[in-house]
Amino acid sequence: MNALQKAAKVSKFLLATVGSTLFGAKPPKPPQDATSLSELEAYVNKLVETGTPPGLSLVVVKDDRMVYNKSFGLADGPNRVPATPETVYHWGSMPK
Repeated sequence: MNALQKAAKVSKFLLATVGSTLFGAKPPKPPQDATSLSELEAYVNKLVETGTPPGLSLVVVKDDRMVYNKSFGLADGPNRVPATPETVYHWGSMPK
């Protein structure tokens, strides 16, 4: 892929992201409580479909044991790389 093709790919991603931010694609309202794992996963799937965030990973630990570990959405949007449980997320200024 040459530089022009890469620039076009990134431009399309940015346009889609900005367009969805400005013209709709609002994050879904969080459920009051999730009574099943499928309800929780349905909510998270809807959330990442809006692009806010584009991807995330969830882990639940109980009694020092991992009981749930799943990723949703994209780790790298422009390159369409799916998020995985091994994805390293960059926190940036999130802890502020």
